[in-house]
Amino acid sequence: MIKDGKIDALVESKEYWKAKEKLAGRFAHTGYDIDLLESTGFILLKMQDKMETGKYLFLSGVRKNEYSEAIELFLDRYSKKDIHQIFHTFPKAIQKSSISEYPENVVRTLEHRGFTLQEITHATKHRDPDFEPMPKIYSYLLGSLGILFLIGLIISAMQGLIWFFKLFL
Repeated sequence: MIKDGKIDALVESKEYWKAKEKLAGRFAHTGYDIDLLESTGFILLKMQDKMETGKYLFLSGVRKNEYSEAIELFLDRYSKKDIHQIFHTFPKAIQKSSISEYPENVVRTLEHRGFTLQEITHATKHRDPDFEPMPKIYSYLLGSLGILFLIGLIISAMQGLIWFFKLFL
């Protein structure tokens, strides 16, 4: 678990919401951080938000008796259909992580729930930060061409109206 004086003080004073917010801000700057996931799950457990608790504690890979109920609740809810249903619930930082960063027991649990290693790997590849179906420059170029087309269409429509009014007035 993360040892941070400010967060520990917030937890001791039962200001769980503030502690959770402080931890949430760290996800953008970390990859797959087991301590951060467990700490977030622990705080959510104190807040009695079992569904969210289960998600973070499951992803942490840490298994303690007091975590079991929340983890099972989360897995029962989100691991019934396909792998993308459960991956969609993961924090963005985790979605961007490769399968090699996931704790072994997280991958094993997903396999035990009926997902093949190939499905799990495929799901994480599509969240790979290096994976871009279309480079950004092409997106910008396509967007610019679309805007130019619309401007041309508006100018043509205005020219047509001007011609129409000159012809009949």
